[in-house]
Amino acid sequence: MKNIFKIFALSLIVIMTFFSINQGDTVDAASKYENGEYSVPFTVLKGDSDERSMTNDYVTSPGKLVVKDGKNLVQLTINNSSWWQYFKVNGQDVTVLSEDEGADTRVVQFEVQDLDQIVPANIHVIVPDIDYDNKYDIRFQFDTSNVPGAGGSNDSGETNKEEGTKNGAGNKEGGEKEAEKNPPTGDNTPVLLLGLMLIGSSIFLVRKLATE
Repeated sequence: MKNIFKIFALSLIVIMTFFSINQGDTVDAASKYENGEYSVPFTVLKGDSDERSMTNDYVTSPGKLVVKDGKNLVQLTINNSSWWQYFKVNGQDVTVLSEDEGADTRVVQFEVQDLDQIVPANIHVIVPDIDYDNKYDIRFQFDTSNVPGAGGSNDSGETNKEEGTKNGAGNKEGGEKEAEKNPPTGDNTPVLLLGLMLIGSSIFLVRKLATE
């Protein structure tokens, strides 16, 4: 009876180990962009509409995108930085990389999960000379058309749009082709099959020992 429990416990440990490894691989490959540093233009929009915010005049575009270890780190320069009391992206304070008091500028960095989506942010601005004190909800819209994908492709979003337009199907056709190249279940199939084989082997051994 003790041997039965040992075999069953060992099988569970092996299965859990393989699933943990597979999950770790998914986290490491979180970014859909190729590792490297890129210039990424952006526009600051108002928090409640797609109109350009006045904040757009106080940040320098393009910014810099650093893709490393599955993370997308955006770096940009704030002008008149002494006015900025706080700057939050997705509810998190940005990281200050450097400051130039003479030029009144500040370089900040923040992480963005998907730069193809509009990113919400919040700022608090105080201008003492004119007794101005306000908080704003703003949004960042990034242009990633020149950022290579994680597969190493140099095709830009504009190129995909042009090809889709020529075929009379917009971006839909390009999206379907991409889906065919990368089936969503393909990466997990070997691990699942191995897990099922281990479970089957464990059941067989348990039954065999139980009858002896």
